[in-house]
Amino acid sequence: MNAVRVRALVEKEGELTLKGLPLKKDERVEVIILPEEEDETKLIMNLVSTSKSFSFLSEPEEDIYFLEDIKERA
Repeated sequence: MNAVRVRALVEKEGELTLKGLPLKKDERVEVIILPEEEDETKLIMNLVSTSKSFSFLSEPEEDIYFLEDIKERA
């Protein structure tokens, strides 16, 4: 199976229009949608803020860093 990679912009809510692909009429294809990834830092922060696996981080005893710690390293 040969892959064709096409970047597209969603024009309407949930709708894509793809033109000029190297395909023949009635040819069967498999379509996989991979939304472009956000900045890795945003993805990690989203994971940390929404996953129950990281809920322990909101406990007071986990808050061990202070603004002064950052200022000393700068």
